[in-house]
Amino acid sequence: MPQFLDKVSLAIGHTARALTLLSFYLLTALVAALTLLALLSAPFEYTFSQDDLALADVVSLILLGVVSWRFFRRGGQSGLSGWALVKRFSFSLTYTALICVAVLALFLSAAYFDPEIIESDPALTGGYEDLLTYGLTGLFLAVIYGATPLRPLFSRGASEMASDEYASNNTEKSSDDSPEPPTLKPETGKEPM
Repeated sequence: MPQFLDKVSLAIGHTARALTLLSFYLLTALVAALTLLALLSAPFEYTFSQDDLALADVVSLILLGVVSWRFFRRGGQSGLSGWALVKRFSFSLTYTALICVAVLALFLSAAYFDPEIIESDPALTGGYEDLLTYGLTGLFLAVIYGATPLRPLFSRGASEMASDEYASNNTEKSSDDSPEPPTLKPETGKEPM
């Protein structure tokens, strides 16, 4: 009977693990997709037309495309699978979005307890939306750029060649042909009494 209970416990544990991982991946994908959608739609303030775009908005959209392309291109060159790249991209976007939401929550909680904060600061009453938009877009661009998987700066072959060269240089110095450095032996400096 205890073996049957052990099997049931294992089955429940594996089911709970699978459901937890599934919900984690689904929520991460949802947050990442919403973040990417927000980044793509942020330049379009009023309508989704090119008339609404400023030069800075076009540049930020182009940079987002280039940085995302670089992420997946370099990731493919480093040997990661497509699933690993999508996971890494999603985790990077989700992590940064959650930090931004946490900072916003701290600000809103401070504003809830002290409403005079919003009234006293003209930056918070409006006028700096573009700066905030470009700042957040720049933050996400930096995160995607920094999270890009890269191959090592120095290849393993080059580092092995350098270590082999170092070892061969050191063994040449300690070969049998070279004289040993002079040493002071205990009996050399003493005269018999």
